[in-house]
Amino acid sequence: MVHSCLLSTDIFYRILDFLEIEPNTDFYAGYHQQLRRCPSIARLARTCKMFLEPCLDTLWRRQLTLGPLVHTLPSDSIDVVVWKHPSLENHPRQYIVTIIRPLLATDWTRFDYYAKRIKALGYLNNEYADHEAILWNDPSIVLREREVSPAIVAKLALYRRGRWLLPNLTHLRWNIYDYHYTDYLPLLLGPRVISLSFAFDPKAVPPDAPYNPDDVVRVIDSLAELCPSVRGLEMYPQYPSRIVAAAIDFAYDCPRLECFHANTTFYAALNPTFVSFLAAQPRLRKVYLTIEAEAAEDLSFLASPPHIHPFSSLQVLTFRVLYIRTCSAFLELLDNCRLFSIQFELEHRPLGEEVSLLFETLRRQCAKYTLHAFILVQDSLCTKCEPTIDPHPTPEYFIGISTLRPALYFPNMRVFMVNLPMSGWLSDEHLREIADAWPGLINFGFLDLWRTGMLSPATWQGVAYMICRCSQLVVLDVTLDTTQSYVTSMSEMPAGLRPNHRFRFLNVIDSVLPEDPYLFALTLLHIAPRLVSIEGTGWNPDPDAPLTHDPYAFCKQVDTILCKLRCEHFGEEYTLDKYGKYEIVDFNTEGAEPLPGNEWSPWV
Repeated sequence: MVHSCLLSTDIFYRILDFLEIEPNTDFYAGYHQQLRRCPSIARLARTCKMFLEPCLDTLWRRQLTLGPLVHTLPSDSIDVVVWKHPSLENHPRQYIVTIIRPLLATDWTRFDYYAKRIKALGYLNNEYADHEAILWNDPSIVLREREVSPAIVAKLALYRRGRWLLPNLTHLRWNIYDYHYTDYLPLLLGPRVISLSFAFDPKAVPPDAPYNPDDVVRVIDSLAELCPSVRGLEMYPQYPSRIVAAAIDFAYDCPRLECFHANTTFYAALNPTFVSFLAAQPRLRKVYLTIEAEAAEDLSFLASPPHIHPFSSLQVLTFRVLYIRTCSAFLELLDNCRLFSIQFELEHRPLGEEVSLLFETLRRQCAKYTLHAFILVQDSLCTKCEPTIDPHPTPEYFIGISTLRPALYFPNMRVFMVNLPMSGWLSDEHLREIADAWPGLINFGFLDLWRTGMLSPATWQGVAYMICRCSQLVVLDVTLDTTQSYVTSMSEMPAGLRPNHRFRFLNVIDSVLPEDPYLFALTLLHIAPRLVSIEGTGWNPDPDAPLTHDPYAFCKQVDTILCKLRCEHFGEEYTLDKYGKYEIVDFNTEGAEPLPGNEWSPWV
């Protein structure tokens, strides 16, 4: 007898959402990795006919490639060769498929049965909004074990029975590994598609598929006509002017625009007319903005009719500007601001007081419980006005906890990064204050791109508290004095806290490093025993002089010691793990050639 709750389709689908992902038991498993689909859903589909359709919908709705669907063709119509990396045991198997005969009408029955269930192509099994860009716009071939060749796509186009291969597709992503068959993209751009995202980095496109911007322009030009339901366009990374111009024309032709993310760094900044158009879109939730320098100095054109409430539905904002004061002025314009994610990209170095003003404005304007991610970054210098950065810290370019404190108002912060060419430090008390305000942090970075330029009073006690208090923390970039307050036993752990087994990456930037790496490694074993990477550039009192010792060799020593400590502490849980075995070979076998990290690391 089936429980009455399961008779409701909505409730049953919600239950399947929790069953969809099988927990990863690998030693270095993380919550936002590429996780396996849970086989329990396939078993559940076989229990009764009422469960069959919802279970199959859940299993098939997100696919990374067309490979699994091609495998549903009759076995006598395809030839499958399984390829395994000759030297890397952990490298996923690759399935090379060839269609060996013409496809008949009856061959498509099973293919079409599953094709109609695919709603998103190019998507991983599990994705989180706070890691959206990280997950896919820098793709890895390692995850694509069922790749589809251009020859396969050409034959599917030749023999297909309907106009579209995936009639119910709503979300489509296209990256460098799909570029081979961009000409066949109309096969997937059906009437139900609402979002198209693509990431064609010209430097990364495979050499056997020469990059031609006109291919992308043709797709964008026809997108609104092919997909009458389309609501969004995303493009990563930067693109030439003709592609951006085509994207702008698409935005004007899209009646229900919800997303416009086009990086215009290599293109003229958006003119006020187009920015005004975007501000007036009532459904626009995600946008990448650049504004012409003259217009950015006076945003009053966004505060006058018809802009009674500019960007009224905005949730995800990426804003590239010359000066930080434009960011503050923009936030002042937003009424009933419910931003989920903010990324400000600066081109000119701000003053400390300007950064403080931005955070005060953010606290005043943005809803308390909606903001989850905040990134403030300057990744390059404007060489006309700042040809170099003075390596000696000055008071007007200092930021600390008093600058960041207004941001602690937002309790649901998950990603927080401030990377500016400025000086600053955080003490143990400051790290505790941040950890208590944001216990759900997964990524925290403070001045790691440019180095802090100052000795930090923070010690291992403050870092240990933050790593252990924020139990989901994965990445931490912070400066500390690594020679003080070691945690060499569980009794020295912060009171009431346990080691963080999810923590993976630590960058100590220009911290003071000890001469002996053993206590450094032992501390990491107690607070973050499954650390993947430790980085640091070391402290140098004279920025113009060479470093007294090699920080990269020091980090390598720490990795080696950690490997040995894990063998003692975890035993077979580590030594028999597929990644642990490679680390042991890499660090302990004399003369063994190190394995390429980007080939076997679970975090590629």
